[in-house]
Parts: sequence; structure tokens; C-alpha cells
Amino acid sequence: MEHKQNKRLAVNLLIVAGEILLIGILFIARKHTVQSMHPFLLCLCDGTCVAGLLYLLLSVILWAHAKGALDGVSYIFRPFARLFASERALRGRERYISFYDYVNSIEHKPGYASVFALVGAAAFAVSVVLYLIYRTL
Repeated sequence: MEHKQNKRLAVNLLIVAGEILLIGILFIARKHTVQSMHPFLLCLCDGTCVAGLLYLLLSVILWAHAKGALDGVSYIFRPFARLFASERALRGRERYISFYDYVNSIEHKPGYASVFALVGAAAFAVSVVLYLIYRTL
């Protein structure tokens, strides 16, 4: 079971790294002509900075969710979610439940907030290094 979780974590890290690279490439593609290294480095710096900060923000949101800070928001939007759920999915569930019972019934799964924070911090650090290189050229 441990090997399966490590493999899943490695796949998730590769997906996140690919997304960061894709965002960096999209920022680079915004500039159609690259005549020197300066615009290329600046675009790559922008791309990794934006991706890193987004992943850091996502890690904060995932951490807050794992700690239960967003339980009230999910409780408020529960009736709206029931509008789109199928009858089979709703079978066996109570229609009205108190907030206290709802919070106690939620199983908080350990998320990947630390993984997203690590990847976001690494992308931001790469962005800082690229910016320092850009400033010295």
C-alpha cells in the first residue's frame, strides 16, 4: 500500500511540475519575438512566479480546508449542490441536518497541502533566481 501511495505522490508531483512548466511556456509564448536573452528570462521569471504563487495560495486553501475552516462554506452551499445531485446519490441521506451534526459527520482526509507548498516555494525560488540573473545581465 505504501508503494502505491508513493507512486501516486510522484505522479502528482510530475503533473504539478508540468503545469508550472506549461504556465511558464504560455508566458513566453505571449512574446512572439525573442531577440535577446532579457525578454526570455523575464517571461520565464513571470511564468514561474505566477505559477509558484498560485500553488502557494492553493496550499493555504487546502491546509485551511483540512483544518475545517471551510466547513461553514460547504454547509451553506449544500442545498445548492443537492439541486444538481441525482436521486441515487441522495438516497439514504438526511435532507436537513444541523451544522453541528454536519461538522461531526465530515471526514477530513489528509490533503496534499505540503506538496503544493513545496512545489510552489520551489517555483518561486526558481523565479527569484531567474530574476537575479535577469538583473545582472
